[in-house]
Amino acid sequence: MAIWHRMHYAPAMTSADLRAVLVDEAIRSGYMAKLDPVDHDAVDLTMIIPMLLKKLPRVRMDWTVVEFSPENIKVIGEKVTTCGVPYVMILAGGDWETPVACAIYFDGQELRGYVPEDGNSYNHMTKSAFGNFKDDRAACERQYRVTIGHREDMRTLKPDMALVEWDVATWVKARGEHARQDATTIPETDDEPV
Repeated sequence: MAIWHRMHYAPAMTSADLRAVLVDEAIRSGYMAKLDPVDHDAVDLTMIIPMLLKKLPRVRMDWTVVEFSPENIKVIGEKVTTCGVPYVMILAGGDWETPVACAIYFDGQELRGYVPEDGNSYNHMTKSAFGNFKDDRAACERQYRVTIGHREDMRTLKPDMALVEWDVATWVKARGEHARQDATTIPETDDEPV
């Protein structure tokens, strides 16, 4: 577990604030009609995130550190790190690949993506989902110290979510705060309240 090179910052905020950022982006991108008022809590993230990925080049670019297909996207939960940074945890991959755990969070300026290494079910040597190369079965057996009977059995491997969540928490640390007020960020000031 190497974390020395990993640390990004994001504002502490609630899961509801992150959900609002995602829903507002979906409205801005034309994937959702602007309903007045929008009930952000009622929006199904499993429906909007796959569509949003087409409009979030930064998230897609952040995810390119590992080769996998975003063909199948499954939102598995809204999580919050111990320091208060919320993120959406996703499993992604093609039909032929092991599922890869990845996250979307808000860094205060834009939505970002992250693919955890610790506990994740991709080939850590080639930085690609198992299933993309002929020798993946042998590599999978070495990495997991298991015997894989058939190449297709690799797809049954799942990320160790406790380690994945720990990895996310070591990757992104809270700096500042974000609060949603009429779809805008409240700027931080040093002024005393009047």
